[in-house]
Amino acid sequence: MKKVMKLALGVFLAFCGAVGVQAQTLRGTVNDTLTGKPICGAMVLIEELPGAKAVTDKDGNYEIKVEQPGNYTLRVTYLGYTPCLKKKVQIRDKEETRINITLREIHDPQYDKVIVVG
Repeated sequence: MKKVMKLALGVFLAFCGAVGVQAQTLRGTVNDTLTGKPICGAMVLIEELPGAKAVTDKDGNYEIKVEQPGNYTLRVTYLGYTPCLKKKVQIRDKEETRINITLREIHDPQYDKVIVVG
């Protein structure tokens, strides 16, 4: 009987602990400014939270779980595009925050020609 009670208490406490830890979610899409097409492989990160980052999927979607609500700086980067920095992104307690980002492709004439020397 004592073993059953201990087991029941352990399951109850584990359940209460799992329910008590609810993360907020930051999600959105990253698209090309001119074409509107999704950007696959863009890095999305919260500067103040090491490890709070995601890479966009084939549809440009990302999702980051944030343990503490607050105001954060969101940085989005992708090779060949101008990085985007969004300051004071507000993450509210137990809510989903949706931030969609557009990135502008870098057009620099010096990169129009490639010279290969062998």
